[in-house]
Amino acid sequence: KNDHFYDHFSRIKRNIPGFSFVIADLPSLAHPSGRASLALPTELLLVTTADLPSVIEAAKAAQEADALHIPITGVVVNMLRHESSELSLPNIRALVQKPIVAAIPDDPAVRQSLRIKHPVVHSHPDSAASVALKRLAAGLLGQEYRDSLQ
Repeated sequence: KNDHFYDHFSRIKRNIPGFSFVIADLPSLAHPSGRASLALPTELLLVTTADLPSVIEAAKAAQEADALHIPITGVVVNMLRHESSELSLPNIRALVQKPIVAAIPDDPAVRQSLRIKHPVVHSHPDSAASVALKRLAAGLLGQEYRDSLQ
């Protein structure tokens, strides 16, 4: 099963000429394909939510990636609510031992965009989540994000 997973992504990487990188949402290490998925990337961007179990999973993934000498760009904290049940960004950074590159707020616009089956950056381009996602995308491309209102 893991060989099929690896072969599938290897074909994708070979068959997309002209692109500098491919972004793939890979399973967590708790998933049977999770460890095999670490053989694919040349660089990782970890995505977690701010709850303790998710951050612990991200920390494990970071340790596995470090052991395999896979560079980690940083951590994206998704669906951030700033609630007392969540870990703070400095605590997440300390646990994962990687820089936080983006914090995407929990935004009702995301749920609305899912209902209408459109990406939030298109259906609600000025929402807090959209702006945070566009800032992240610009940063990954080495560009500066310019707000449409500027």
